[in-house]
Amino acid sequence: MKTFIAFACLVAAAFAVSSDGVSVVSRSESVREDGFDFALQQSDGQVQHQSGHLAGDALAQTGDFSWVSPEGEKIAISYVADENGYQPSGANLPVGPEIPDHVVKLVKYLETHGGHE
Repeated sequence: MKTFIAFACLVAAAFAVSSDGVSVVSRSESVREDGFDFALQQSDGQVQHQSGHLAGDALAQTGDFSWVSPEGEKIAISYVADENGYQPSGANLPVGPEIPDHVVKLVKYLETHGGHE
């Protein structure tokens, strides 16, 4: 746990050093025995928030990050990372195609008529 928090802080510190003129506007961090909070805002519009806490023996995290694309569009992603894995969400993430109607009907048929298990 302590190693992970130290690593997360080092990664965050790397964001503060930039050769392209980007500077840190605000930064806050709080490391506790049961978790952490981190926030970063940069002059180029990048924003990041993270918080984590112990959930049993595992670390559960929530957070969000955003930036402005080269086309001027704001990209925003939020996430949960816990015992169920990394679960991002955001309007800019790709979405798979819808399941065709014939496949939905087939699955329903197999569920009601005892398909092979």
